[in-house]
Amino acid sequence: MRKPALPGRASSGEQQLQTQYGGKATAGLRVTTMDIGFSFNSQVGDALSGIAQALGQAGIEHADNEARLLLSSTFGVSSSDITLAVIMGISLKDLQSAGHCPISAAGAQEENFRLLRQRVMRRQAREPLQYIVGYAPFRFLKISVGPGVFIPRPETETLVQIGLDWLRDKGQSVSAEGHSAGAGDSSTGEGTDSTGKGSKAELGPDNGNGRGRPPARPRIADLCAGSGAVGLSVLTECPGTEVYAVEISGDALEWAHKNADKICRADPSAKNRYHLVHGDAADPAIAGTLGTGRFDAVLSNPPYVPLSRIPQQPEVREYDPDIALYGGSADGLEIPQKIIISSSRLLRPGGLFVMEHDISQAAALRSFASRNGFSDVRTRRDLTGRDRFLTAIKR
Repeated sequence: MRKPALPGRASSGEQQLQTQYGGKATAGLRVTTMDIGFSFNSQVGDALSGIAQALGQAGIEHADNEARLLLSSTFGVSSSDITLAVIMGISLKDLQSAGHCPISAAGAQEENFRLLRQRVMRRQAREPLQYIVGYAPFRFLKISVGPGVFIPRPETETLVQIGLDWLRDKGQSVSAEGHSAGAGDSSTGEGTDSTGKGSKAELGPDNGNGRGRPPARPRIADLCAGSGAVGLSVLTECPGTEVYAVEISGDALEWAHKNADKICRADPSAKNRYHLVHGDAADPAIAGTLGTGRFDAVLSNPPYVPLSRIPQQPEVREYDPDIALYGGSADGLEIPQKIIISSSRLLRPGGLFVMEHDISQAAALRSFASRNGFSDVRTRRDLTGRDRFLTAIKR
């Protein structure tokens, strides 16, 4: 949920944003919006420069990339269309009137231009870009997001990849797109293969009695599902799986339903393989709802941010729901530890557990998992080399 606004009088720029967006757009930030510096008759290149400058002055790191995305998403054109328009010296008005924009009714050009300016102002106020454009890219999906749901992060794509690689090693068919490079093979912790090799052994080999071999249709749990990004990625990239996604927030669950409906419309067979559950994944009683020992893998990106370390990014601090962000204790370990206990009850012997965590929590979570029903407990690194994922096999 958004935090209360800071006390004090809003600037004229803030007042304008508050009027347009129900008094919530600034989320308590002291933001003075700046003239964007272009008009509807400006060339596309000048518009991009003006947007990037405005965003950069607001402290946004990748202003050039975001300017391009705001322009393309608002005008309904591709990035390559924008590149060509810049080369040809086309204006915003000509870009639309040339037929690139899907809206051709009279006045649509001016309306989209006004929408673009509003979107830039919202981004200047540090509202997340994903909320503004309405989606977050995640692996091969466009995940719909908005207020009330945690925005899926690129690093969480590696969590999915670890699970898919394990399923492939166990004989499941995974789409070629699902086997992208960079699954973070290096490991740290007890029993680590410092070379990063031998992923089959790391993630629980078949020991001859079938404990490491899931059934024909593996059952996967996505705990703390949020928007559904993790479970829906597994569902679409490994069509032989059945996914149960558990989420406690009603707001987030609505977004997960929206994303699931979109996928099921494209692939009706997915409807019978994806199940959304409104429940508390951190409550061990969830195993009574879903079934003790019925799952072949559990993937989770739980709330784990330490309460002692409030994020500095306004997009995170002011917009990501607290319920999806903070781990429930000063060190952030309370909820991740509860997820470990729930997962131990859900998994069959030989089943895989993968959980994302804060870079400060690796050793503590390895120790906790080892004491609570897991073996082959490892820490996997993200693409930047930071300790980010716990992997373990149910004893």
